Amino acid sequence: MIELNICEIVAQKLGFKVKNVYDSLMLIDQGATVPFVARYRKEVTGGISDVDLNHVIDEYHSLENFISRRNTILKEIESQGKLTEDLKNQIMSADSLSTLEDLYRPYKPKKVTRGSKAKKAGLEPLAEIILNGEEFESVLSSFANVEAGYDTDKKILQGALDIIAENISDEPSFRAYIKKRMYKIGKIESTLADKTKDPKEKFSNYYNKTFEIGKIKPHSFLALNRGRNEEILKVKYIFPDDEIADFIDFKTYKKENKNSEILKETIIDSYERLIKKSVTTDIDNELFSNAEQLSLKTFEKSLYEILMRPPYHANRILGFDPGFHHGCKLAVIDGTGKVLDTAVIYPTITEKAKLSSIKPFVDLLKKYHVEMIALGNGTATRESEDFINMALEQVPNCGYEVISEDGASIYSVTELAKKEFPNFDPNLRSAVSIARRLLDPLSELVKIEPSGLGVGQYQHDITKKLLEEHLENVVINAVNKVGVDVNTASISLLSYISGLSKTLAQNIVDYIKENGKITDRKEFLKIKGFGPKAFENAAGFLRVDGKNPFDKTSVHPESYELAANILKDLNVNYPKEKEKLENVSEKNLLELASKYKVDTIKIKDIIDDLSSPSRDPRGEAMVWKRDAKIRDIKDLVVGTNIEGVVRNITDFGVFVDLGVHVSGLIHISEISKDFVDKEHIHQYVKIGEKVLVKIIGVDIGKERISLSLKQVDKTL
Repeated sequence: MIELNICEIVAQKLGFKVKNVYDSLMLIDQGATVPFVARYRKEVTGGISDVDLNHVIDEYHSLENFISRRNTILKEIESQGKLTEDLKNQIMSADSLSTLEDLYRPYKPKKVTRGSKAKKAGLEPLAEIILNGEEFESVLSSFANVEAGYDTDKKILQGALDIIAENISDEPSFRAYIKKRMYKIGKIESTLADKTKDPKEKFSNYYNKTFEIGKIKPHSFLALNRGRNEEILKVKYIFPDDEIADFIDFKTYKKENKNSEILKETIIDSYERLIKKSVTTDIDNELFSNAEQLSLKTFEKSLYEILMRPPYHANRILGFDPGFHHGCKLAVIDGTGKVLDTAVIYPTITEKAKLSSIKPFVDLLKKYHVEMIALGNGTATRESEDFINMALEQVPNCGYEVISEDGASIYSVTELAKKEFPNFDPNLRSAVSIARRLLDPLSELVKIEPSGLGVGQYQHDITKKLLEEHLENVVINAVNKVGVDVNTASISLLSYISGLSKTLAQNIVDYIKENGKITDRKEFLKIKGFGPKAFENAAGFLRVDGKNPFDKTSVHPESYELAANILKDLNVNYPKEKEKLENVSEKNLLELASKYKVDTIKIKDIIDDLSSPSRDPRGEAMVWKRDAKIRDIKDLVVGTNIEGVVRNITDFGVFVDLGVHVSGLIHISEISKDFVDKEHIHQYVKIGEKVLVKIIGVDIGKERISLSLKQVDKTL
């Protein structure tokens, strides 16, 4: 059941109306999917996007878990008879899980500790005597407990001090103060632990560096975390020890306390032995969690842009997987992705081999009237590119595009790839994948684990389950934004459609094999497992080329009657006169909405869907031809401009493919003359976009290229 009070907090935090948040979550709780709600229930959501709906869900569950934990803590403390009104108010006011756990710490059941052992032995009254500044030496022997091991004055005194130290470490206000000061003036020191493990000095920016905890950038912390995990870096938190000790000292006992010296020592023991390590862990976890969340957002945006790269509409494409001694693998596909032919040539080994490969390659291009070559950007790409340019002198109507190979090799050895091409060598499967990536990036890339597509930053440091969940949502959003032709879509693509599971996707493919093409959306209900709820969630995203022209559009079957009435009222003979729908006035929208008692958003969406049924939200494909003179990082000249393609975006900058095997970095400070923060990088550049950049630095030894967008004298 969706809780209204949690929805209120979520709505306030994310800037949405409470009713929209509550009603949207209620629909999802009742079995509706995020894509369906975002696309077909805008009157309920108030226009909340699919991306934001996922954020709403995440925030709701996070708060739900927080409140559940808070209630558990309240019940536990109450069962101990120690829940005062003041403590209850503090717990209810806690705004983070860390604060909540700090408040619970004194009441949390503990394993056997030095302090708990001393308490069990009856030494608490002695601890109180010491804290109150009373004389204690003469009464030590009266607290002896031989069975518990407190058989000497020294051991008895230490036991009492252990109780005091543990009580100090459990005091929430001390921990709150320390964390606050650490975020204000605390530091992290990073030093090189083992240089032999960092031969390429990939962590060189973090050798002997100091970072302010309150200002450390997410990517810097993730880098430190990676270096620490790989045992290349040593990471140490620097506390303002004296200041913290003085604060605890001041708050623990009165100045005139006769036992101040021994209490000072106890406070230092408590701080160094019990508090410091624990607080370090808390801050470390908080920094990681924050960096993880920000990196996930960057990863989501980058992955979405990769998936939404425009398709290249061609009847024939040749996939070219470059290589040296194992040859270059070729695969020709048609406009549906079907493989027509494959071959292996060896043009990159010697000049003689290159010349002898020209004729069979050109013959292959001419035989199938290949319109575009998709060249993988891996090993031997430059040599292959030289060869292709030479060959294309004989085939002037053919062009080529360099395609990212990220994940292609991963896909080529999957069970899915083996099932699709059981007789193909893995490299031939890669060539097919590269060709299909140009034809329709989304359809091909959904076959690969999102984390293998080379986007984001430090994805291997992010919690695997969390990463998988977030990236799966991105793929779902992208696939449903575009929609699929149910008769040609792969199982991989269908399984991401709103409301469909992998099993149901398989059932759809099996049904089409047995019965032929689906010609009516109503036919979905004949498929095993395709019930009314699945139909509601999925039907609008599955395109069918049949008798009913609405089946080819994004109009949901539930709105067919409304769509027919709209066309009748507007006097449009559909689909012959669909262009008339492009000029519907605001007045018409309001009149139609009033007549049919629906929101104007719904009317407008239906009209938009009908006016452009084949519109692809991904736009038109862009082809980038590399500069033939630039082959290696050594060919780059500082101060010159060069064209490249954006391959990855992180919160510290943009990586651009220049055609030299090493991507150049446009640091966030070099993107624009205006200030750019990490949240808005994607407003300036997008993955797959062609950019003109200026080379401002080249380090051949470290293979680092520094680029600038803001210093370029002209634009593309």
